[in-house]
Amino acid sequence: MNLTIQYEQEEDGRWLAEVKELPSTLAYGNDAESAIARVQALALRVVADQVENGQAISAIIFMYSPPIKSDDDAWERLLKLRDELGKGWQSEKSAVEILSEMRR
Repeated sequence: MNLTIQYEQEEDGRWLAEVKELPSTLAYGNDAESAIARVQALALRVVADQVENGQAISAIIFMYSPPIKSDDDAWERLLKLRDELGKGWQSEKSAVEILSEMRR
């Protein structure tokens, strides 16, 4: 059983995660990680109920889709990285230095 977790940040700052294959399986969190952890726990409870009711489950695999709303700052940093790497050997910064800046 493959379960896809889709998550997004709401306008009020909270994160919402849902399991697409299990209708009405939604959970909120203060950050993406907590929303994902809560929806995983909820999904496991739903699957446990299915097993108790006679449905056979061979394995559970969680997959993740990227956040629905993009992080504009991260997008800008990726574009900058693309431009820096595109300069090739002419760049004053190494790829490692550029990637280190991306982590900040």
